[in-house]
Amino acid sequence: MSVQREPLIFAIQGDELSYHAKAVTEFIDKPVGFATMDTFGGVVRTTRNETNLGAIAICTVAGTVDASAKEIVCQRPSALPSVVGRQDIEVQLGLIGSCEQTIDELSERGREAKCLAQMAAMLQCEPFFEENLPLLKRGRGNKSKGLYRGESIKAVREALSKKSPDWLAIGPSFAAEALDGHMVGPDQINPLGSVTSFYVLQQETDPKVLPEHPDKTEPRAVISLAHPEGVGEFAKCMEMAVRMGIKISRFIPFDIGDFTKHNKDVRRGGGIFEIAHTRTSGIVAEFSARIAGLEDNDGFGGPFNVRNLGGFMWYPEADIDPLSLIPDENEAPTPYPTVNIDRFKHDLSLDKAKLIRALQVANRSEAKAIAKLVEEMSTIVSDTTAAPQDSSSPEQ
Repeated sequence: MSVQREPLIFAIQGDELSYHAKAVTEFIDKPVGFATMDTFGGVVRTTRNETNLGAIAICTVAGTVDASAKEIVCQRPSALPSVVGRQDIEVQLGLIGSCEQTIDELSERGREAKCLAQMAAMLQCEPFFEENLPLLKRGRGNKSKGLYRGESIKAVREALSKKSPDWLAIGPSFAAEALDGHMVGPDQINPLGSVTSFYVLQQETDPKVLPEHPDKTEPRAVISLAHPEGVGEFAKCMEMAVRMGIKISRFIPFDIGDFTKHNKDVRRGGGIFEIAHTRTSGIVAEFSARIAGLEDNDGFGGPFNVRNLGGFMWYPEADIDPLSLIPDENEAPTPYPTVNIDRFKHDLSLDKAKLIRALQVANRSEAKAIAKLVEEMSTIVSDTTAAPQDSSSPEQ
């Protein structure tokens, strides 16, 4: 007789139609349920106090999800569940409304139409609107905040409830039919091959309930770094990483500010790093101590600070030179691949979508620039698709 397993409950932003839910179901091959939250802060608190498990988006094709990064970097350590996994999901966002209409019809009404969206979703789709619907009222940066919503499915439901052709929302394309809505324009308005990365959170990690994929053989520690604002201060930290032989596989920049109120006159930059380590190396503690030593009067959470956010197993991949992450004072940061492209080249079934999926970047660069990068890389794709396409790509 089969035994019915109780589902594992994950705190997520959105509901079962969200990409957070999709990330969880692809991450773990077990029955799951969801505690649905409107905000990333709600996900963190519910994971800590109720569900023990959660998932939170950290990075999209448009860069760092600031609201999410703030919740896992700017909380006191005792309030933060551990990062115990990562799942990368290819994301397809569309423009959804309650009425059938074309982009041309929508464009003709100009500023009468409004679009609700989560900020991270809008950032991914902005190039589409600039080219096709420049007059559509929508959130842009910190402007028009009244059109931003905390979560995409919530935005779609609200737009559909208006029952007007003038109200639309950005949401997962697959949600349109499920919510009795209509796609307006193409099925995907964010860049093709866009990937969003999600961190899986767990409050009590013993006993272990989450799986490790057999191909994921390298331990990754997830740490946050805070430093006084300025290229020179960040350079000190990266030079320390070089001296210690720290192997960085991913960098997700984040404007930390001064979340500890250590010194109201000090603004801080920093971000989230994924670094290679062994389970017994103590490399994170040593790096933390050396970074803290850059400031003689530093206390925990001071101007220079490293926090251990957790860790998980990941695929073998190339390292990033820490010094290459230091931006020129007069230039914008360079996009860095966060998935090792070389890992895909050996796969004879490589096609354009798989390569684009490897171009996920971890800094806030314009989506137009990313689209251009994808186009430039298409020549590599054509060189690698000559063989029969009969094998599958490794899981990301």
